[in-house]
Amino acid sequence: MLEFGCGTGSTAIIHAPHVKHIVATDISEKMLDIAGRKARDAGVENISFRQGTLESLELEAESFDAVLGLNILHLLEDVEAAIARVYELLKPGGIFVSSTVLIAEVKLRWRLLIPVMQFLGFAPM
Repeated sequence: MLEFGCGTGSTAIIHAPHVKHIVATDISEKMLDIAGRKARDAGVENISFRQGTLESLELEAESFDAVLGLNILHLLEDVEAAIARVYELLKPGGIFVSSTVLIAEVKLRWRLLIPVMQFLGFAPM
């Protein structure tokens, strides 16, 4: 399983007992440090945390049964390219699970919050 935009790893840790292995990625080194600590504290050993994006990481085509992209699509510049990349990474018959709030009223708040998150290293530049 692949999770991109894993943040502090909470979702990966929840799913870990139910899958063979998870590659959990995020652009933020700070978030991945937190995720690694949380996984160690929980005794979870089947997650590989990797820093980068869908575009920058060397990930083999058709190598994942499932891809998670939770609460991340609204932060990406090119959503269509991200979804195309997910499709490349999925094995035939694999699934992509995503949930992202794209309500117009929320977008303004995100637009104001994202520069602060970027400055702190918690969101992509």
